[in-house]
Amino acid sequence: MLIRVFALFAIIVAAPALAEPGDESVFVVKGVVAEASAEDGVTAKDKALTEARQRALSGILRDMTRQRDYGRLPQPKGDALSAVVRDFTVQAERAMPTYYRAVIDIGFDRRAVIGLLDRVGIPHAETQAPRLLVMPLEEEGHAIVWTDDGWRAAWGAHERSGGIVPLSVFKATTEDRSYFDSAYGVPSGTALSLLALKYDAEFAVAVYLHSGKSGDMTVRVAGRDAVGPLDLTQTFGGLRGTVSPDYADAAAAVVALLEDRWKSAVIGGAVSNGPFLATREGRGGAETLEASLVPDAAGLLPDAKALDREIAAIPGVTDVRMDGAKRIRIAYDGDLGLLQMALAVRRLSLVRAGEKWWLSPY
Repeated sequence: MLIRVFALFAIIVAAPALAEPGDESVFVVKGVVAEASAEDGVTAKDKALTEARQRALSGILRDMTRQRDYGRLPQPKGDALSAVVRDFTVQAERAMPTYYRAVIDIGFDRRAVIGLLDRVGIPHAETQAPRLLVMPLEEEGHAIVWTDDGWRAAWGAHERSGGIVPLSVFKATTEDRSYFDSAYGVPSGTALSLLALKYDAEFAVAVYLHSGKSGDMTVRVAGRDAVGPLDLTQTFGGLRGTVSPDYADAAAAVVALLEDRWKSAVIGGAVSNGPFLATREGRGGAETLEASLVPDAAGLLPDAKALDREIAAIPGVTDVRMDGAKRIRIAYDGDLGLLQMALAVRRLSLVRAGEKWWLSPY
């Protein structure tokens, strides 16, 4: 279960200050394509811009609300639609006698948009989440495989700086891969924080894709978003027959999960994980891990008794044995990534280098 180390992601990074409610970036949609044909150019332009505004507004309303409310969202038309548009900027334009096409940025009036939702009683979130790094990784057995068969490509459409949950997507460049241990595909705690910083993200999750022999596809989301730690799994039955559309569907399902978690937390009440279920723990049974203590010149590690007590208090840990001041033996029943996450909360980093495990403060 070595790859579960990704659950440590971004606990190393300090928790950010949240955007103020009413963050205007939530109410701006960039790069909207307006395109239509009609009996004349004026009608084509009017039709294209109207449809573009409707699509952009629909996207914002869905961005601010939970999936369970999508069926009740308002769909204003005519003057009601014009009333919520604050401004728009044409970035590129092509006009012909019976055809019009443009790429536009549309800004919506915050109060008017919120008014639409309030009038039909739909709870909404307007606070933008801190940027999240998503790492699409393909898993074979317990190893990461660096293939280019569409899984990472399916995430390209979801990378964005605006919206309710801004996303950066891990590119797996040669430089990115250099952060991973060559033998196990596991980055160190320091490497994790550097990757998050490189992508200008404050939290991060790994999204593992595992293809079953029967044609099913399991996606596991592990790490930490702005809501808290998560380790969730969903299996898609028989999706591997046509690769690209199914990858896109799975990526969209994960994005919906991450957005609904944030929106639920902002709105209040129970956090929604949708169709994703908690990953079953303890699949390998009780395990014992022996780690060397990194020399602690700065005196950041607790003394032996305090360290023993702190680690023994972690759920799933069944025994802790100290071997002088150099080694520690931890028996645990559960997922290695969750153990690492619990240690990280206690300012302790557990990482593997080659065949050895190391425990150090940070």
